[in-house]
Amino acid sequence: MSVAYLEHIVSRSDVCGGKPCIRGTRMRVRDVLEYMAGGDSVDDLLGEFPFITRADIMACLAFAADHSDFPVLAAAE
Repeated sequence: MSVAYLEHIVSRSDVCGGKPCIRGTRMRVRDVLEYMAGGDSVDDLLGEFPFITRADIMACLAFAADHSDFPVLAAAE
């Protein structure tokens, strides 16, 4: 598990309903991922959102990678 993103990503109940965000902003990790999934590049995001950094974006990707490996649950038969 990578914890390098911990200095960039925070989750506070009083900001965006506790959803993980880039520290000091209301830019959710999910927002960054959705923009990138839609075809935006890192440079596109940096141009559109000057309050985030390349390191912030990389932290969002690392956070998502760390939180995407869920165990498989077997359905009751």
